[in-house]
Amino acid sequence: MRNFVRAMRDDAVLAEEFSYYHPETVRLEQRGLGINSGSTLDVTLYTCQALLGYGDDPEMRHFVDASYQAFVSLLAYEDINEMTSYNPNLKRKYNYPTITPDTYFPCQYHLETLANTQCWRTEANIARLAAAIDHHDRITKDFGGFAVKLGGKQVGPGWAYMNPFFPLSFPQKAPNHRKTLTALARVCGDRTQVVKASAETLMELLSEDGILRTTFASSYEKSRFKDNFRSGHPYAEVGLEPDHKKDTAIWCELTFWAVEFLYILESGKNQL
Repeated sequence: MRNFVRAMRDDAVLAEEFSYYHPETVRLEQRGLGINSGSTLDVTLYTCQALLGYGDDPEMRHFVDASYQAFVSLLAYEDINEMTSYNPNLKRKYNYPTITPDTYFPCQYHLETLANTQCWRTEANIARLAAAIDHHDRITKDFGGFAVKLGGKQVGPGWAYMNPFFPLSFPQKAPNHRKTLTALARVCGDRTQVVKASAETLMELLSEDGILRTTFASSYEKSRFKDNFRSGHPYAEVGLEPDHKKDTAIWCELTFWAVEFLYILESGKNQL
């Protein structure tokens, strides 16, 4: 693992790994552009390091700071459209409002990095981050999205949070819904409205016998739900059961998540 992290920090190693295909070479050369909004390779490399336990190293501090600023910078806006620009005269198939590569905007990678690091945590920073998350949920309602203007192109930011965070519900609102709620709990405890509402819903769902269950409107919906545990990508939920052929395996997955989520909230009451 240490060697893997060392390789992600070695320019020569990265240059060799990304030399097989010219577009990937260009992607590596531009990896630092758009780091504030998640539209670049570096956000993946840095988040991997945070998830592996190396997020508090000095080499990571600038990305941890950028991840924090990606959220709290939103406090300066009362309308999310204030940060974008739009040219209706552009002759392109898809024409979106855009932000510059330097503009801060939070994405999944920023949140995961903050959830897995400690160096940014002070009482003031946590309180400000919680306020920023609640503010984000207010100003992103009915927002149509944007792209990052990068080298004359419009590039989509990596899993940017262009919509409000949704409280816990079934069916879930996104492929990584519970994973995102866990990360929100890890950064601010129950100080945000979305986590408070999710905890209340969870306690109600567990009140009968302590087991978290859900129902599915169709076999397709159930299949998609189970596939999400098996998919090895950044937006998948964490699955512990070897298979999900029986409903009890799904209930075990959900109940384990519920216990973890509530434990994080309870243990966080005595910590920053």
